[in-house]
Amino acid sequence: NIDVIKNLREHITIKIPNTPTQKTALSGKKVVLTGSLEKYSRDGATEILERMGARVQSSVSAKTDIVIAGADAGSKLQRATELGITIWGESDIEKLLKK
Repeated sequence: NIDVIKNLREHITIKIPNTPTQKTALSGKKVVLTGSLEKYSRDGATEILERMGARVQSSVSAKTDIVIAGADAGSKLQRATELGITIWGESDIEKLLKK
């Protein structure tokens, strides 16, 4: 088992999440990304949102607070609309970053 763990550690990177030092509009919010964003990769957007205190999730549920929709958003956007979840665009992320 020790050899397996040593081998595994050579192939993974452990990331310690950055926790925001101050409250933001996204602190504690459950956020889902859908569609293609122009300015950010999915990983880049996830990192930014997590630094702002959001919990990024992969699927939309009744517990989701915000869905950020880019171009060609599909079923996740439709589900969010059906559930009455707040929908943001990429410009809304930009506004928060400027604050």
